[in-house]
Amino acid sequence: FQAEDGIRDAQESRGLGDVYKRQVFNREIQINLPDTILFKNKQPALWHFSNGASKVLKKLSKNVILPNIEQEFLKLKNRSGIIAYFISRKENDNAPGTRQRDQYTIEYFDETLFKKWLYGDNKPIFGVLQRFIEPLGENNMMIEAIWSPHILLFTLSLIHIS
Repeated sequence: FQAEDGIRDAQESRGLGDVYKRQVFNREIQINLPDTILFKNKQPALWHFSNGASKVLKKLSKNVILPNIEQEFLKLKNRSGIIAYFISRKENDNAPGTRQRDQYTIEYFDETLFKKWLYGDNKPIFGVLQRFIEPLGENNMMIEAIWSPHILLFTLSLIHIS
């Protein structure tokens, strides 16, 4: 099976992502990513960030520990006092076989709440902790990136702050 533009791998197609795989993944995507930490089983598991050249990097596993997170997140102070936020999925009490739309919770932390949360045991099992970046002007841009081994999807939102 051949795609219209001639880009095909030898294996059977798994969808539209295959058609554009070489076009997307053979380029480096540069983005300013605030410190972003994936928590699994209430513990930090992965830490991604971007360097000064806007290249997304991952910290070594041995450095993904609570004291390093605290030190890095408390380096910069915002006018608002917000240090970070944590995004987690709310567990649904669905009856077996029923579907309900997932709900997400966002918790914002100032310095005191951040330290208490970071070292406390009252965390959801899974979630994402991200450094809060204060908007510089009247508009704030949010980029959502969803990726898998086969596709990368970006969504750009412009938020007006009044």
